Amino acid sequence: MEGKCILCGKKSLNIITEIEDFPVAAQHIPSADELEADRGETLRLCQCSRCSLLQLDNAPVSYYKDVIRSGGFSKSMMSSRKEQFRYFIDKCNLKGKKIVEVGCGAGEFLKVLDEFCVMAYGIEHDGKNVSLAQEAGCNVKPGFAEDENTVFPDALYDAFISLNFIEHQPKPNDYLQAIYNNTKEEAYGYITVPDSMITINGSGYYDLVRDHIAYYTDETARLLIGMNGFEIIESGNLDVYTLFYIVKKKRCIDRNAFLHVHDGLSGMLNTAVNGIKERGGHVAIWGASHQCFALLGTTDLKYHVDYVIDSAPFKQGKYTPASHVPIVSPDYFYDHRVECIIIMAFFYEDEITRMIRDRYGSDIKVLCLHESGGGGFAWRNMMRSVTYGGKYHEYKNHCMVIPLKIYPGCRYHKGVVCVL
Repeated sequence: MEGKCILCGKKSLNIITEIEDFPVAAQHIPSADELEADRGETLRLCQCSRCSLLQLDNAPVSYYKDVIRSGGFSKSMMSSRKEQFRYFIDKCNLKGKKIVEVGCGAGEFLKVLDEFCVMAYGIEHDGKNVSLAQEAGCNVKPGFAEDENTVFPDALYDAFISLNFIEHQPKPNDYLQAIYNNTKEEAYGYITVPDSMITINGSGYYDLVRDHIAYYTDETARLLIGMNGFEIIESGNLDVYTLFYIVKKKRCIDRNAFLHVHDGLSGMLNTAVNGIKERGGHVAIWGASHQCFALLGTTDLKYHVDYVIDSAPFKQGKYTPASHVPIVSPDYFYDHRVECIIIMAFFYEDEITRMIRDRYGSDIKVLCLHESGGGGFAWRNMMRSVTYGGKYHEYKNHCMVIPLKIYPGCRYHKGVVCVL
């Protein structure tokens, strides 16, 4: 290793302890004629001061890509996995779907998956394991989750399973990126890792093993999963030693939907402002905010706005960036009256509306820009109110709502509201 954390990549490893004469591996146990050559080594246990991951500052064992599974022959383990798979498949509606176990050994658990009406696949690095799995009738092919450019056989998959394998990986981000790129857009995953809290609390140092390059807690496992494009939809402890995570690929912002937001805002603003301009009216903006600058710079609104009002003296006498609309004091209005003022100062709409009413009178039409959950644009009469989020009062049939979602399933529903 290079002294860098295998999770966050920072050179921030602090040595917790060094243990001499530690067994160099937990597998490939020496026979009698190998004892003379067998020697222990110094195990260096470190913790990253940035992300807190506990890890070994030792080279990984030579067989870290292979799955060696003595528990695969245990009836209790097989029964436990069966219940775990049943729950995962039912929860994520995976019947009839393609599921790949990444690091499947000799296919011990693929036989369990086959009982649940799914299409079970496996990839395994060790050639002997691949042969054994294929001889047992399992759909297993050679492979390993090397990095983001790795292509799994038979990809893309609807779901993946990774059972106590990530802790062996010296490049866990690359491992999960390989899985991410070989699964479908809305793929699910089932991940288990040993819970290292016992080791961290000091009561189980004998649980250290050279095969495990990393020792995850719930905190660091969540960090790893989140950093690599997955969200956790359920998690917990299978037992005192094992953490489990049911995950789903995160949805990225839909570029087309994002552009739809821009086009929708631009179109509705232009429609509203053009109506005023066609009647010989004039329009101003209140609030030289970054939202104001963005909308003026990226829409035709800049061609229809006479000036921008702002109460901050240090902004007055300047111009909006890119669009070059003059920024003036509130008193400028008296000699340059407008029929409509668009408020672009979040959280200050009520205060500014009162100022407009008190200073300029109640005949000024006000268009308020809202960005809070369920917000949008709405003509606001100073003597009336509107409740956003889809419930409109006072205006009733005089409003039109155009839904605009940045991406499917987003928590905040944004919309544009315009008086007809």
